[in-house]
Amino acid sequence: MIVLSDFSRCMESRLGPVSARLGERDPNTHTGMVPVGVSYQRVFNRLREAAEQKGGNAVVLRSHRADYFSKSARRPTRPTYIELLGTAVVLKEERDDCRLAVIDTVQLKQEARRRQREQQNDSNGSTLQPQEPVACAQGRQPP
Repeated sequence: MIVLSDFSRCMESRLGPVSARLGERDPNTHTGMVPVGVSYQRVFNRLREAAEQKGGNAVVLRSHRADYFSKSARRPTRPTYIELLGTAVVLKEERDDCRLAVIDTVQLKQEARRRQREQQNDSNGSTLQPQEPVACAQGRQPP
């Protein structure tokens, strides 16, 4: 399965939208258990299966979402929810003169981790952004 970032000239046809989702965004409401980490390989396999069911041999990835959750101060290493949305397409057999904008799935995973490191999730799952110190009124420093 080929994952592309854009539609190519050597495309025969568009077959329609495909999606793959894996994992949970929030902790279990009954037990409070943190969702388990999920695998990019498994979600890309599901996307491949969805494209193959429509008759496609490639997917143009239109959207990617990876949510990370940690209940402690420790940074999570794996996402707890991954969502991939794309369009299944059929590429021509002869594509010697075509340029394909192929997405490296390993690089996509690393980019998601890099972005996650820039943000931290607290125990409620809300995103905490690093903030600049706030100046108090009348020029006093914050306590």
